[in-house]
Amino acid sequence: LEAYERKYGVLSETFYESYINGEEPQDDAWLLDWADWAGAYKIWLRRQEQYRQAIQNLRKQSKNLMTVIERTARHEFIYTLKERHASIKSSTLIIIQRGRRTALVQGEIAFDGKFRIANKERLSFDEGQVIIESYGYEFWANEDKIAWYDSQPHPNDASLANSYPYHKHIPPDIKHNRIPAPEIHFDQPNLPFLIKEVEDLLKKNNEI
Repeated sequence: LEAYERKYGVLSETFYESYINGEEPQDDAWLLDWADWAGAYKIWLRRQEQYRQAIQNLRKQSKNLMTVIERTARHEFIYTLKERHASIKSSTLIIIQRGRRTALVQGEIAFDGKFRIANKERLSFDEGQVIIESYGYEFWANEDKIAWYDSQPHPNDASLANSYPYHKHIPPDIKHNRIPAPEIHFDQPNLPFLIKEVEDLLKKNNEI
C-alpha cells in the first residue's frame, strides 16, 4: 500500500473511496496498478476486521496460501499452460507469495500469432478458500490493447447490472465502453475462460 501511495500521492483510503465509486485512471497504463492497489486495500480492510474478531483463532491453522495453491489445480494449471494448450507459445506467469495468506499471480501468456494476455491477480486465503481479491487481464494484438477486464466496480453503470461488478472494456472508446462479463469470477480461476477467448480469436483469424 505504501508503495502505491508514494507513487500516486494519495492515501489508500482516499484512493479506494474513489475507485469503488467508478472513478477510472487518467492513464490506461495505471490500470493494473489500480486493480492491484484496490485488492491490497480490500485485504487490509478485511484483515483489520478479522483481528477485531479474534483472528488469532484462525492463525492456529497450519495451512498457508502457498500450501493450498500447490495442492490444487490452480498451481498445476498455471505452470503447465504451454504443455496443455497448443495455441500458447510461451508463458511467464508465476505465483509470488506476499505474506502467509496472500499471493500474486502475474506475467504474460503469448499465443501463436499476434495475441497475448497480460495478467495480474491478487489472491487471498481465508477459511480454506482461495479468493481473487483483484484482477487485471489485458488483451493485446501486437502493440495494440484490444480489450481488458478489471475488478473496479461501476455501481452507476446500469448496463452492467446483470453481471455486477464483472465487466469487459472493448472498442470503440475502450476506456469507457464496458459490457457485462458474467464469465468472470472472484471465487474460481478465470484463466481457462480467457485462454478460450483468445483461442476463439485465433480461429476467427485462421491462426489456429
